[in-house]
Amino acid sequence: MQGNDSYQFRSGGILNSLFKYTEFDAYSHGQGPLDMQITPNGYGGNYFNAWNRTSHQEEGNLIYRFPGWQWLGKHQFETGGDLIYRTYSGTSQSRTILVTRQDGSLAEQLIYLCSAAGVCVFARQERENYRAGRGGHFQIARASAGQRFRQQSGASGHAV
Repeated sequence: MQGNDSYQFRSGGILNSLFKYTEFDAYSHGQGPLDMQITPNGYGGNYFNAWNRTSHQEEGNLIYRFPGWQWLGKHQFETGGDLIYRTYSGTSQSRTILVTRQDGSLAEQLIYLCSAAGVCVFARQERENYRAGRGGHFQIARASAGQRFRQQSGASGHAV
């Protein structure tokens, strides 16, 4: 789902706004219930991650373009911001990996996050602001300058 709007003020400034909502569901089924084995002679078992995820993203964007002006050339200036919120949750069941030595004894056991609990929850939030300007001197030379600030939070997961 998406919506956007543009409004031009009497002064000549233009305000653009955008909102998006995206939902995405995905799944994959594993090969079987056996753990994967890595031996000096090769591989065995069923290593495949079985998972099911439900996710969504909300995004809002606002940009204001100031009216152009002329002073030693043509100039434009705009400012705006963006807010993105993403989250997904679901089940993840990675099979354990057993690494064995030549004599058959266990050398290492790899157990993945959410293998036991089965449910992982992740969230990420991003904020972004920017300002940009463009100008030129009598059609001889043009220059652009701007700055952008970005902040991210989240991106961590936990088992439930």
